Amino acid sequence: MVMPAASIEIIDTWSVSGLRGTGSHDMAVSGELVPAERTVSLATEPPRHPGPLYCFPLFGLLSLGIAAVALGIARGAIEDIAELAGTRTPTGSSRPMAQRATVQAEVARAEAMLRAAGR
Repeated sequence: MVMPAASIEIIDTWSVSGLRGTGSHDMAVSGELVPAERTVSLATEPPRHPGPLYCFPLFGLLSLGIAAVALGIARGAIEDIAELAGTRTPTGSSRPMAQRATVQAEVARAEAMLRAAGR
């Protein structure tokens, strides 16, 4: 259904470790009339318009959400290593990780891969 976001109450029911960012909460709507033309069943109704955009498979659509979670986890990991690299000096070294060319190259490679995946 398509309706104004203000009409929807989000009920915080999703607290699974590691998946909280998916926002898979319950929702409630009271007293809102949604016209039939603003509803769709991705599982049982055929596409209303021709063309590949409207024939996107259901599981392909669901995978978009899974991909978004993976990209968010990768973003967090890169930010964490960048922060750690600025403060941590490996045992036996006099330079912090952030000043090591290998660390810089690997963080840059991870950043490039993440940005490419998000396009």
